[in-house]
Amino acid sequence: MRSIVLLAAMLLALVGLQPAFAAAEFQLITKEELKPQLGSAGLIIVDARSQAQRVESKVQIPGSVWIAEETIDTWVKNTPKDAKLAVYCA
Repeated sequence: MRSIVLLAAMLLALVGLQPAFAAAEFQLITKEELKPQLGSAGLIIVDARSQAQRVESKVQIPGSVWIAEETIDTWVKNTPKDAKLAVYCA
């Protein structure tokens, strides 16, 4: 889980949502840097793995969300603009 936040840019670009986050600031952080932020107001942790990978995995960040590809556009539109997203895939 080396790159967390940068994955958000790549994930959103893949689904064509980059204009919505064009002005957003992206930062790479480690899992050690994320740990103290867990439970912070305004932090949304997004699990970018496939649904099958998430279900099969024994490792999940408590409180993380998984968004189906077909609903990500709606989810992004309904997410507060000042929310801090941490995206992980491992």
